[in-house]
Amino acid sequence: LNSTMFSLVNAYLFRPLNIPGAERLVVIGNTSPLMQEPHEVPYRDLQAYRELGNVFENLTGTVSYTESFDKGDRTERIWVEHTLGNYFTALRPPMALGRTYTDESSARAEGVMVVSYDFWSRRLGGDSSIVGRTLRISGSPRTVIGVTARGFHGFAPMLRSDGWSPMDESPAARRQLMSDADGDWFNTYGILRSGVSLAQARAAVHDRARQLQQQYPSTNKNVEPVVVPETRARPVITVASPVPLMAVVVLSLTLMVL
Repeated sequence: LNSTMFSLVNAYLFRPLNIPGAERLVVIGNTSPLMQEPHEVPYRDLQAYRELGNVFENLTGTVSYTESFDKGDRTERIWVEHTLGNYFTALRPPMALGRTYTDESSARAEGVMVVSYDFWSRRLGGDSSIVGRTLRISGSPRTVIGVTARGFHGFAPMLRSDGWSPMDESPAARRQLMSDADGDWFNTYGILRSGVSLAQARAAVHDRARQLQQQYPSTNKNVEPVVVPETRARPVITVASPVPLMAVVVLSLTLMVL
């Protein structure tokens, strides 16, 4: 039992993800006097941090939604991550079929979708001709363009994502996103450039945050960023601390059982 529980805790909380550069993957959150625990990042801040090209190879964001999947005779609820268009080019998860979407897909507000291996095999019958098929998601058509490899479930806290779609970042939508500080907040992930330390990344992000404080005092006053290794932000950025909260809970329960 001890070894089984340790394996589960290690796999869920500490083992790096199966993506290139996982050891350099970090999570960015914000804190403020009103919300002192680290939390997700508004679109405007995310785009500002994304400008730090000398620090990050790439930086992206995602928001999870529950959506309806219309199968004709019935409707099912599924979890879909709405992401920046660069999600797959930034994180490069392995693929089983097809292709992924890009920044251009978001800029054109394309109605496309990448589905998870589990969703494909369990709910779509593992059909190898699924690429190019249109599914009806939340009342609108969405074309399947790819299937992720087995074992990749995305980054949605405590969830196994069924699919991913690019958010609408067309010019008009982007203007609205940049001006709406009360809109969606994004789980934000970045891959550090080779040779850039965590301390250097933190300093650069803090400097950019100070600029945001001056640019947008009504929304960003006293907002401070947090940058931690991805394994320190599981299952959510809120638990970023020397020992993730979930590990403490699981290990405590184990000791109680034993």
